[in-house]
Amino acid sequence: MGRTVLVLGAGASVSEAIHFRPVRDQKHPPLDNNFFRKVKKEASSSLVRAVASEAAEVGQGNLFRNDPPVSLEQHLGRLFFAVRNESTAATRAAYFNLVRLYHSELLSTTNWMIGRTGKLRKLVQEELVAGNTLAILTFNHDLLVENALDQLPKRKSYAGCWCMEHAYGLEGMSMIRSEDEAFDERCPGCDENLVRLLKLHGSLNWVFRTVDRDPPAGVLSPTSRRARKRELFLWTNKRLPSRSGIKLRTQKGQRDWYLWPLIVPPIYEKHGMLRGELEEVWRQAADEVAFADKAIFWGYSFPRADLHARYFFDRAANENDALREPILVNPDPNAVVSLWETLRPRSIRHYRHIGDCIEGEYM
Repeated sequence: MGRTVLVLGAGASVSEAIHFRPVRDQKHPPLDNNFFRKVKKEASSSLVRAVASEAAEVGQGNLFRNDPPVSLEQHLGRLFFAVRNESTAATRAAYFNLVRLYHSELLSTTNWMIGRTGKLRKLVQEELVAGNTLAILTFNHDLLVENALDQLPKRKSYAGCWCMEHAYGLEGMSMIRSEDEAFDERCPGCDENLVRLLKLHGSLNWVFRTVDRDPPAGVLSPTSRRARKRELFLWTNKRLPSRSGIKLRTQKGQRDWYLWPLIVPPIYEKHGMLRGELEEVWRQAADEVAFADKAIFWGYSFPRADLHARYFFDRAANENDALREPILVNPDPNAVVSLWETLRPRSIRHYRHIGDCIEGEYM
């Protein structure tokens, strides 16, 4: 029995979508450079207009141009800087409206895959069939990993490897749901076989409540008193609603709350947001990487802007020799270069597509 760490980036979610709809790219999850082109065609027109108008106010005209495209990460970073340094009602609205648009686009391009069996489930199943302990480290906010775990055959020896309450590495979250279909909340009680799901940049179904439509600027500083006092909820629905207003029952009865996802959106300045609850997730991820016998990187490109993650894996490679011979699944040749720069491996088993990886590694 070995210990495998599977690291997922945005390319893994895109690969899942391509598996189901090879040519319908409007339903594929967004990447950094095609984000604004996609949302202009698909998202709420009122929200798109608001984001475009607010972008013009900070000097970013023609947000939806194609040549050259405006980077989501770059524009979000500009607004993040404005909120952290000015924190007016206008800068808050601009930043949170863009995050709201990002949140909406993720839901519209991944909700349709929930309930379907894709390559991610196949890869997870092969690792479990091999008798390996599996930890999944993902930079994605969507629920496609949860879906893959939920789709595993129920009568196999590895049944019960998935538990929403314990897999995330965050204890004490209260569970909430709407009337729609939800993931099973029961714990199978088999800690030794549990697949760990460590979401390093947060998750769409980790939410905290706010009184106002836009959260206070303090949520961008997880060490602030306001952020430390917030209560985190786990939304157990399989397909999350795009609306943010919902009634939650409290000890004092019912009232209207806005639910805001605990996510680190694609900005350059991530390090300051990886505190509080996410700091514990990263600590557990470091433990999993430290003892791994095998590392698979699928759709993750070691982006230069994410210095925190690059240093994390660089240090891990110095301490665990298994990362010197990683498996990489990525059609982008630049991903190979980035992996070489970060891990300095002896060799790489590189596959362009996940189907080739499954066939080459397990068949």
